[in-house]
Amino acid sequence: MDHFDVLKQAIADEGGAIVKTIGDAVMAVFQRPAPALRAIFNAQKKLMSQDSVARPLKLKAGIHYGSCIAVNLNERLDYFGTTVNAASRLVELSSGNDIILSSAVRDDSEVQEIVRDLKSECVETNLKGFDKETFEVWRVTPKD
Repeated sequence: MDHFDVLKQAIADEGGAIVKTIGDAVMAVFQRPAPALRAIFNAQKKLMSQDSVARPLKLKAGIHYGSCIAVNLNERLDYFGTTVNAASRLVELSSGNDIILSSAVRDDSEVQEIVRDLKSECVETNLKGFDKETFEVWRVTPKD
């Protein structure tokens, strides 16, 4: 449960909101991509430090940006659509020492400022459920 506390705080600090938990993962929303990126970097840093949890943890993460369908379901706001599906597939590409960004996120000017001083590698990949599309994604990691 410690990791949920770290994620809740990092997301809230950047103005985001947790939509739901899925196992040990969370789905969060932000108004812009840059705060999402900062929240993930902060959470990864805290989870990997011995100070915050019983043992260091790796946080796999992916960020996608775009339109989606928002509905009230069981008195809670939830999100659906291809943007949400793509974002969930990006997480599967993460090693936990990186953050996977879609091109829509990487192309954002605020995100470009953040990643300018980081290692980033562009790869083309197929995502489960998007068999006829090739996605250009960016693996972003802090410099050693």
